[in-house]
Amino acid sequence: MSGPVYDAIVVGSGAAGGAAVYQLTRRDLKTLLLEAGPDIDPRVENIHHKMPFELEFRGQLSARDRLRYRGNKSTNVYNQRTMLPDSEEPYSFPDDKPFMWVRSRALGGKTLHWASIPEIAYQAALVDLPAAEARRLRQREESPLAICDDAMLILPQSTAEFPTAVDTLGPGRPVEPAPAPDLPPVAALLDGVPVLRHRLLDGRVTFDDPDDLEPLSVVSERRHGTEMASLILHGDRNLPGPALRRRLYVRPVLYAPGDGADERPHPDRLLLDTIYRAVVRMKEGDVEGDATAPDVFLVNLSLGDPNRPFTQLMSPWGRLLDHLADR
Repeated sequence: MSGPVYDAIVVGSGAAGGAAVYQLTRRDLKTLLLEAGPDIDPRVENIHHKMPFELEFRGQLSARDRLRYRGNKSTNVYNQRTMLPDSEEPYSFPDDKPFMWVRSRALGGKTLHWASIPEIAYQAALVDLPAAEARRLRQREESPLAICDDAMLILPQSTAEFPTAVDTLGPGRPVEPAPAPDLPPVAALLDGVPVLRHRLLDGRVTFDDPDDLEPLSVVSERRHGTEMASLILHGDRNLPGPALRRRLYVRPVLYAPGDGADERPHPDRLLLDTIYRAVVRMKEGDVEGDATAPDVFLVNLSLGDPNRPFTQLMSPWGRLLDHLADR
C-alpha cells in the first residue's frame, strides 16, 4: 500500500513539537504533524475554579484511578483528563536509574511562541486566549489560568509600536557616495524594516532578516526603521558633517502591516526573545551559521514597551539589556 512520503514526523504540536515543525518546514522538509488525546472543551470540562470539597472524593483520585496513574505522581483530579495513564502505556527503566515520565495528551489551545533565556531566569509562553477568557482575567473572575501554579505572572504581550503617519525624510544636504563594502559594520540597528533602496540607504545597509519581516511590510509605510537608519548613517542632515564611513547592520524586529496601522512586532513572537536572538546571532552566531556582524560594538534599540516601564522591580527587559551589555 503506497501513501504520502514525509521527511519528518512530529508527534504533538505543543511548545516543543510546534517549534520543531516550524524549523523543519522552514528548511523545506515535508513534515507530518500528529496529535493525540481528547478534545478538551473548557466551557464544559473546566473544574479548576472548584474547591476540593465540591468534588467527588474531595478532589482525590479514586482507588481505580490511583492504580491507573500509579507511576505518575503529578496526576490529580484537575488534570486527570489530559494525563496519560502509565499503566495503559507502560515504560521501563534500569533499577538503578528510576525516573517518572509524565505525559499528557489533549487537543485544542494554541501556544504561539515559547522562549527560555536561562541567563536572566526568563521562561515565557505566548498564548492566544479567547476574548472571554482575557476579560475574566482582567475582571478578576474565576479562571483556570489565574490559579495555575506553574504560571508565576500573566502579562500582556510585550510590544512596541510607532505611528506611520509622520513626516518623510526631507531633502537636506547632498548625499555622499556609499562607503566601500570591504569594511565590516561596527554599528547595528534593531528597529523596523527600512526602505532599502531609499536614496539615503542604498548601498549603506547590511540587511539581515531571518524572521522574514520584510515581505510583511508595506514599503510606503516603512517609516521608523528608515528614519532611524538615516539618522545613524547621516546624522542631522540639516547640519554639516560627514556620513558614516561603514555600512550599518540592520536587523528588523518590527514590521509595517499597512493601512495606516502602526509598525509593530510580529504578533506570534515574544519580542524579548527576538531581541535576545538578534544580538546573539549578530555577535556569536546561531544554528544557521557564524556571527553575522561580530565587529559591531554599538547597537541602537530605540524601542520601549508600554506594558513594562522601567519602574519598580527590574523587568525582564531590564535584565536582558543588562545581561547583553555585560556579555
